[in-house]
Amino acid sequence: MTAPAIQAESAAAAATARFARGPLLGAIVVAFGWHLASNLPSLLNRWSYYHSPAVAIAQWTVFALVGVVAAVDALRGRRDPVRAAVAIGVLQLVVIAQLVTSSPDLVFNVGDWAWSNFGWFAILVLWRWPLPWLLAALAANTAVTLAILLVILDLDRLALSRFAMVVLGAGAIQVALAGGGRSLEPVAQRAYEAASARAEAETRRAAAELVHADRQRRYREIGHAVRDLLGELAAGRLDTSDPDVQRRCAIEASRLRRLIAEHDDDPDPLIHELRACADVAERRGVEISFHTTGEVPTLSVSQRRALTEAPMHVLAAARTQARVTVLAAADAERATVSHVEVSVVADTDLDPTSVLASPEAIAEADAPAEVKLTRDGEALWVRTWLRRGR
Repeated sequence: MTAPAIQAESAAAAATARFARGPLLGAIVVAFGWHLASNLPSLLNRWSYYHSPAVAIAQWTVFALVGVVAAVDALRGRRDPVRAAVAIGVLQLVVIAQLVTSSPDLVFNVGDWAWSNFGWFAILVLWRWPLPWLLAALAANTAVTLAILLVILDLDRLALSRFAMVVLGAGAIQVALAGGGRSLEPVAQRAYEAASARAEAETRRAAAELVHADRQRRYREIGHAVRDLLGELAAGRLDTSDPDVQRRCAIEASRLRRLIAEHDDDPDPLIHELRACADVAERRGVEISFHTTGEVPTLSVSQRRALTEAPMHVLAAARTQARVTVLAAADAERATVSHVEVSVVADTDLDPTSVLASPEAIAEADAPAEVKLTRDGEALWVRTWLRRGR
């Protein structure tokens, strides 16, 4: 998986977690709001129904503490099966203790809060777990509660009906909240993935439009130069036997070939474009040799044009032979260009100052290259290079 793909996946997961946080906060508010606004007043208003008021307060407090721990774990995204099992076990023990340490007259009364509110805190404990886990916990609580009631009470049909009504009423709301909260997560993930795909498509389209606009600009620039050159030739203002005219024609032909080569899908675009420039000289009978040292890093089109412009002038003016050398090095840790150099040595009478005077020889403004020309007798040596991520 590529780095952008990993980043996109991480962003999608983060967005989904933020979206799912809303239902979780709602569940926390409901659980603690009910425990504080309903269970606590009910407990305080019915002291006489509890065998030990201190034990009743302790039971209410344990319920609240388990809820706090469960809420913190859910907000942090923590999933520990041991902690979840212990928390559910503690809640169930409080339910049992509340039933056996209170008067049977409290059953089905507002003070009989534990077993009917078990589900709210079980939702918090099992928020990060599959819904069947919550259903199993609710079923176990219902079975344990019914078993205890059958022991401490003589349940008749009316009492059983009231029990079923409480279980179904409270359970339906609790399961609906838990299931609804979980159902929003895949919806959020799909929505984010769709938005990310759309943004990526728009980015690719914008990049393609920029590339297309740049190519059109280059086509127009080269087209104007070629049209002017052909117009002067047609008007007889240029002598085709003049070496300067021949070199000018060779340079424009090289630019056209380089522009065409830029559209090709080649693993080594810089070498491919240099060979396209050298092809014009080879067609004149110039012997060209290529030498490459190192692996050429990824370069932008403007950087490659900057590196090939001045060497293209020397290749266009070569008489019999030329040697093209590419020296490349990259900073693997920083994924940046450390050093890329193109040099051409050719036998030519080309004036070095004419190359440096060319407005395109120093290349694109956003990707400047350093250029150095050295003459040694009939040989002219041109070097162009980029350094340190330029």
